[in-house]
Amino acid sequence: MANAKKSNIPSISLLTNPCTGQAYATLAAFSDIIMSEPGASVGPKPFERFETFFRIG
Repeated sequence: MANAKKSNIPSISLLTNPCTGQAYATLAAFSDIIMSEPGASVGPKPFERFETFFRIG
């Protein structure tokens, strides 16, 4: 990915449900263009931790 950035080649991420944790933090968050399927859970933390933090369910 660093070589693509140096060459001015845009990086594109297509996120599917769920895209959390390491996959999001290392790839998706650093892309130039980020797209996801409607309703996808996307973010830096796994969804289980999100539920616990916000007391969902």
